[in-house]
Amino acid sequence: MRLASFALGGLLATVASAQNQYFVDDNGPANFNDLPSAVAAVSPGDVLIVRAGNYAGTVLSKGISILCDDGVRAPVLDITGVPAGQVAVVSGFQTEELAVTYCVGTVILQHVQVAVPSSNSAAGSPPAFEVVQSADLRVYRSTFVAARDGNGSAFTPGANAVSVQGSRAEFVRCTLLGGGMGEVSSCAYDLAPGGIGLLVRGQSSVHVAGTSIEGGDGSDARWICDNTWAGAGGAAIHVRENSSVVIAGSRGDIIRGGRPGQPSYYGEQGPNGSALVVDAGSTARYSGASLATYNSVWPNPMIYAPAGGATLAVPADPTLERIGGGQPGTQVVLRLRGPIGLLATLERGRQPVLFAGPGPIPMLVDALAQFALGAIPATGFVDKVVTISPSDPLGTRYLWQGSVSLAPFGGTFVRTNSVPVIVR
Repeated sequence: MRLASFALGGLLATVASAQNQYFVDDNGPANFNDLPSAVAAVSPGDVLIVRAGNYAGTVLSKGISILCDDGVRAPVLDITGVPAGQVAVVSGFQTEELAVTYCVGTVILQHVQVAVPSSNSAAGSPPAFEVVQSADLRVYRSTFVAARDGNGSAFTPGANAVSVQGSRAEFVRCTLLGGGMGEVSSCAYDLAPGGIGLLVRGQSSVHVAGTSIEGGDGSDARWICDNTWAGAGGAAIHVRENSSVVIAGSRGDIIRGGRPGQPSYYGEQGPNGSALVVDAGSTARYSGASLATYNSVWPNPMIYAPAGGATLAVPADPTLERIGGGQPGTQVVLRLRGPIGLLATLERGRQPVLFAGPGPIPMLVDALAQFALGAIPATGFVDKVVTISPSDPLGTRYLWQGSVSLAPFGGTFVRTNSVPVIVR
């Protein structure tokens, strides 16, 4: 996608705000020819419109919007230290390494692709996406693929796709794939497992909505090895260290443990990976999405959790998604999925917030407008069509969140995930 064009002329003031737009193009003409210098030069609230090209690794530490054409690539994007009260937005970025660390402000990512190249020594390498000590991360329609280790490993597990530590995050309509493992050359007794799709740790809170996650394949054994146990598949989601996860979605959203490693001629096939692993002291709530495992002669359970550690939500938690890109003058569909017959509501805001209760999902938008959608019909979803104003400047941000009434079940209501609409 190529973003709407405006005549260049140095500083490009937006109509609806005092923010500025700048163009970045490694092939010129533009305000900047490289992304790091553009990010360093602009001020909080400004918008960078980045043309397709290969750019240097970039560090982002302020609340700006980076709106990318298709084909914008950089080897590393490090979003760190975004201050309280600021919102950093990155839309349409491709990289091999992504981190969001120590951000007190909000970070919104959409249409981001992170794919770590495969190698013969990828086991134990950093995750494709690492999140550390960040207060409010929102990820929409993005893909995270960990490195595959072509040699497998006798001792070191595969790379994880996403690791969230000490943070609050949501992943909406995303795909996460843990690092797979190849054949191990040595004849070790017990080979290493594949990588985890999503690791949640350090008192984190994560909401997974309409997202598919798979653990990596376990290490394969050489056919000449005797009595070797192939590696286990990686867990799709592992929750530990007093953390919590909410999983919501539809049947087509697959949470699947990784494939078991294949045995040597005389050895044993590895166990499959579990879809969901919850350690003592942590919790998981799941509904709607399909939890699954691959077959193995030594099967791990689909859900591995202590009593009360993993709870099926009844009724199923609702989700919200966006259909349409958000170009000026076009229409966007907000689709709320939830239990048939329950009353649904949408709220629209401009600023992210974090207000707890009731229920497991906090209030995430400042709710400047509310729309009653009525009862969810037999399709299982209800739509609201909105038109993006032709006069909205690029980078204009709208935030949406839905809820459904739980009155028939003696409750109040439960909220959906949030969805960004970024004019681009």
